[in-house]
Amino acid sequence: DVICLTKTADDSYYDMCSKTILTLFESQPDIEFNLVLIESANSREDEYKSIKAGNPNNKIIYVVPGEIFGYNKFLNIGMKYTQGNDWLLIINNDLIFEPGWIDRIMESSDVRPDIDSFSPFEPDFHNRYYNGWANSEINESYTVGFGICGWCILMKKSVMDYMGSWD
Repeated sequence: DVICLTKTADDSYYDMCSKTILTLFESQPDIEFNLVLIESANSREDEYKSIKAGNPNNKIIYVVPGEIFGYNKFLNIGMKYTQGNDWLLIINNDLIFEPGWIDRIMESSDVRPDIDSFSPFEPDFHNRYYNGWANSEINESYTVGFGICGWCILMKKSVMDYMGSWD
């Protein structure tokens, strides 16, 4: 399951979010993604459906809550549309996914099954601001903007079972 919050205010936002969705789907063609796309601006459902048409193995559930935006509130709305898969991915609408990225995280999960959530290493960010902080394949940190970067968080479903909801 994947939850992505977006605000498609104009064509540039649509293009950015579309690139995120396409690179997600193309990055792991062996995975069937269930993407819950929560829209906080204009409805572009037909345009997002065209992305789905080109990627028939993946699912896009498009939701326009019609409420004032709240990040956690919209994540909770998205949770209602997930299918209860073993893993949940929370992403922003401005990410670019590289081929095989989930495989690399799953390898880390196999090595460290005691870790329940992962955020990928972002070389430009971590090397620029933290002087090559990542000195191994797995670096533990719970600091937002350091260990958790770019709002790309892959977590075991058990994390949400424990949390209950986003507050």
